[in-house]
Amino acid sequence: MIKRLLIIQSIIIILLVFLLTIYARDEFHDLDLDLDQLENESFVLNGNRLSLSEATQNLIGLKLQKVNSKVYAFNRELPGMIMPVTELIEAQRDTKILDLAIAETSSRLNQRKQDLERILNLFKAGKKASSRQLELAELEVVENEKVLKELIEKKEFLKLKIMATWPKNISEMLGSKNQNLTSILNKKTQIARFAIREKIQIKNVKWWINKVGEKSKNRIEARLMGNAGSTVIGDIGEAWLVESKSLNLPSNSPVLVIAESSEKLDGVEIPTDSVVRYAGKSWIYLQTQSNEFERKNISENFPTSAGFFTTEISKDEVIVTEGAQTLLSEELKHLITNENED
Repeated sequence: MIKRLLIIQSIIIILLVFLLTIYARDEFHDLDLDLDQLENESFVLNGNRLSLSEATQNLIGLKLQKVNSKVYAFNRELPGMIMPVTELIEAQRDTKILDLAIAETSSRLNQRKQDLERILNLFKAGKKASSRQLELAELEVVENEKVLKELIEKKEFLKLKIMATWPKNISEMLGSKNQNLTSILNKKTQIARFAIREKIQIKNVKWWINKVGEKSKNRIEARLMGNAGSTVIGDIGEAWLVESKSLNLPSNSPVLVIAESSEKLDGVEIPTDSVVRYAGKSWIYLQTQSNEFERKNISENFPTSAGFFTTEISKDEVIVTEGAQTLLSEELKHLITNENED
């Protein structure tokens, strides 16, 4: 009985293997035909434009879509850091000391010039003034001029040093009783540094600052101070500073700087699947004719939930939403072939 069952199982297995071989061969044969058809189809390349028949479009699963209109308002959360003010406090102190020294030296220099003028008049009149007295008076003037020049240069150097980290207007306030500067030094106002890579219209942006992990409703309105000067290690893009009421955070604490555009832009939304990367740039394929597609470089500076926003394409244009990578592969393959033939 067991022997009979084993024989029946063997026959069934052999029959299944035979059927699988027959159908699999037909399947792979059909696939080979499709690949041969795709290989033999005419892909005509002209610059960055690729022409292919409707049959080929269907074969590679090309899907097209008219771009969707979108109204966009720039909104970005940028990582920032509370600026330490220790250097600024020391610069304020040193500037006051230098200002006092400059004032004293200037006063002394004026007095020495008056003494020199008096001695010179006496000397010319042949009265009680020797050539030695005149020489010493001239040396006093020269010496005080030298000291004054050095003090002024120290002050200018200190200002330039601060400008490497802070905006120019802050460096101009050093030594003064400016209320904004005093508020920063007393930490009633806090300054956050951030970097941004995108090119945005800074003047049309409203700024906010918030603690990391804090709810958006607790954010504090901020004001853009200006460029942060030189970049530091870790900056991705151009560095800027914003000021706001104190968040009661210690220096170097991470914060979020929020940028919101006060102007809305009219444009279109490009789906993520439409974008291909080539030569370090982002590209999409536009349908210029029924059987022709143009590769167009486009920026991705304004991301959206479904892709990204752009004003570089009109709302009436049709783009490839599926199969863009295949088009790029065919384009590059033809470029390589042409180069080899040359």
